[in-house]
Amino acid sequence: AAALPAVASLSRALALDPSWEMLRLDLARAYVAAGQAQRALRELDTALEVMPTTDAVELVRGDALHALGQTAAAYTDIPVSLLNGRR
Repeated sequence: AAALPAVASLSRALALDPSWEMLRLDLARAYVAAGQAQRALRELDTALEVMPTTDAVELVRGDALHALGQTAAAYTDIPVSLLNGRR
């Protein structure tokens, strides 16, 4: 519940500038923290279209998949990010 104000604020900011992809990544993180991993994945899918090689997107995607109980899929995304040594 503590993440819900962040979701609302980030959603409003993203509505003002939908091309701000790092903000979209922050919104996805907030969705995961708020227990809304499926919504996070939708935001991450959009972010991946613009930032396909951004390790942070893979890491947050792994977190969202793990939150949904899709552990095997989560570990497919997370190690790529960690092996590259960036976040």
